[in-house]
Amino acid sequence: MEVWIPLLQSLVWPVFIGLLLLFFKDWFRELLDTIKKRVESGSEISVGPDGFTLGQAPKMEEAKSETSPPPPQVLERFVEESRKIAPQSEAAMDMSKFFQLVHSAAYSPETSKRQGRPYYTIKAWLDAESPELMQKVTRVVYHLHPTFPNPDKEVTNRENNFELTTAAWGQFNLSADVYFDDNSQPLRLFRYLNF
Repeated sequence: MEVWIPLLQSLVWPVFIGLLLLFFKDWFRELLDTIKKRVESGSEISVGPDGFTLGQAPKMEEAKSETSPPPPQVLERFVEESRKIAPQSEAAMDMSKFFQLVHSAAYSPETSKRQGRPYYTIKAWLDAESPELMQKVTRVVYHLHPTFPNPDKEVTNRENNFELTTAAWGQFNLSADVYFDDNSQPLRLFRYLNF
């Protein structure tokens, strides 16, 4: 009997874990499915205090595009324009205290799969300190990165706070010109779109 005691002691944990798996199999299956979905979507999961990583994000190849990349002059123009801030009147500078650009980003698995790289749905909108100030705005012209086709987008819908929705794969500086009903000089706002 003394020979059987160490064997029984060594079987206690495997039997206990097996019973847990048997009784909670639906929960474990759901957990494994969730981990699988996260890994397939490009997320990684760290387990434990030492940071054991399960499923690193895959390295994606550059998407083959039918359009050629923008010529160097376009990128140089963007860098030059982003360095200089549009001169604004004192009234516009005062208004900049009351307005700001806001954004949100959500991973888009369908577009990412189609394009071959991670794509995000980006929403940018204007926020004001009060509804009365928002009523003075007539339109917002967003200036996207010059690599976008038609990088200047005009939005006139005040009901959704002049929201712009687009898809993007890289982070960039967004600028916007806010036009008012008194035909004063537009207010230039900036927002770094990170996601």
